[in-house]
Amino acid sequence: MAAATIAAIVTRLFMCKPAAVIIKTIFPDPIQIYSHLVVIKMTDQSVYLLAPASNQLPWTQGRDSETPKVTSAHKAEVRDRIIQAAIESFSQTGYDKTKMDDISRRLGLSKGTLYLYFKSKEDLFLGVCETSLKAGDGHDAHLFTKKENAASDAEEIFDNIRRRERGNDRVMLEMVVESTRNPRLKKAMYEYHLKVHEHVLEGLKKKVGEGFIRKDVDVAGLAIALVALYDGLAVNRMLGVSDSVNKKAWVAMLKAVIAGSS
Repeated sequence: MAAATIAAIVTRLFMCKPAAVIIKTIFPDPIQIYSHLVVIKMTDQSVYLLAPASNQLPWTQGRDSETPKVTSAHKAEVRDRIIQAAIESFSQTGYDKTKMDDISRRLGLSKGTLYLYFKSKEDLFLGVCETSLKAGDGHDAHLFTKKENAASDAEEIFDNIRRRERGNDRVMLEMVVESTRNPRLKKAMYEYHLKVHEHVLEGLKKKVGEGFIRKDVDVAGLAIALVALYDGLAVNRMLGVSDSVNKKAWVAMLKAVIAGSS
């Protein structure tokens, strides 16, 4: 749809005669522009249209010729809000039944804005997972420096992971089940699994460098084993096994692993 056509439609609707139409947008795809246009100013001479980056209209007096600027901090804030809304929606209605429209309505954002941050529901799921991983960056660096503290360190790691994942159990279960019949989600789940493995592997390599783990230990295989161990305990938890029982199993296994690799 050409700008002139839009101008004609707006003119008929609002009984004005625009000499020019100025379309300001941050949308990269022109198709998205026309479904999210908002009339924000009209005079006898002109019509100004804006496709906002959020549910607010960042328009100020005397700056009609400038494109509204969206700061990095604002983008990060909106992204975080979207991820939190996704977690809530996935938990309440399930991944399969949750639509991008549901999330945009929950936030009061346009669907076009949502797709600026996440190109698909699978991409949004990956965003949720990456946020969970980043939440733990650096928090466990002080652990496993002394062999005599192995048990208490293992408990602290377990508690830290549970704190970051609390409330997401149902979401993750939904993801696993749905991925068996959704190829795109299965791919996203696999990518997330690789990121988790890389995250654990990086931590193990640091412990090798610190002399806590022997250099001849297969840390790649150890990383896979630790991830599989925690995944198994997560299934236990979903089946009703208490955190206290799971923690004891986790600590016992990590102590055995450390004893065999140090």
